Amino acid sequence: MLNTYANPGSANTRLARAHARSLLGRLVEYQEGYFRIFIMGWNGQIGTRTIYPVDSPSDKVQSSSSYATPTYLKVTLRTPDTLAANWSLHASDIWASSQYLADHLDQLGLDTFEATNEKVRVLELGAAAGLPGIMIAKAYSNVSVVVSDYLDKLLIETLAENVACNGVSGSCQAAPYA
Repeated sequence: MLNTYANPGSANTRLARAHARSLLGRLVEYQEGYFRIFIMGWNGQIGTRTIYPVDSPSDKVQSSSSYATPTYLKVTLRTPDTLAANWSLHASDIWASSQYLADHLDQLGLDTFEATNEKVRVLELGAAAGLPGIMIAKAYSNVSVVVSDYLDKLLIETLAENVACNGVSGSCQAAPYA
C-alpha cells in the first residue's frame, strides 16, 4: 500500500479515507480537504498534524503540525512486506519515531556541513520503508545515505524501490544487513 494522499475530490478519495482510518493505528480524522492525524509522542503528549492533499506531483506538500515547519518535502513510500518467516520484524510499519525524525530534520544540523563542502554520511538501521533516510537524501545535497534493514528479499526490494521512486538514487542506496 502506498502512503500518499489523494485529493478529496478525486476518484481515490474512498481509498485515501480507508487508508487514513487505518494509518499506523493512529486516530485519523478526515474533513473536507484535509486529514488530521493525532500522534501520541514518546513522552505521552498528543500532537496533531494536518495534511492537505494536493493535485500536482510537485515536491512540496502543504501541511501544518504542532511541532514542525509548515512545508514538507513530498516522499511517497510503499510499506514493505516481508517473507512469511520474517513477519515478526514488523517492517511493514512506518514507526512514529521515523515520522518524528523526518519532521525534525532541521534539528539534526546537517545544513551546517553544506558551507564546508563536506559529504555527510548517514546510515539508517532498521529502515523498513526508509522514511528518514529518503527524506534526508531529498532535503540535503551534501549527503550520502544508506538505508538498511534485515536481509529479507521483499523488504530490501521495496526499500530500493522507495529510494528510486523518490528520485534519490544518486545519494541514497538500500542495503541489507545480517
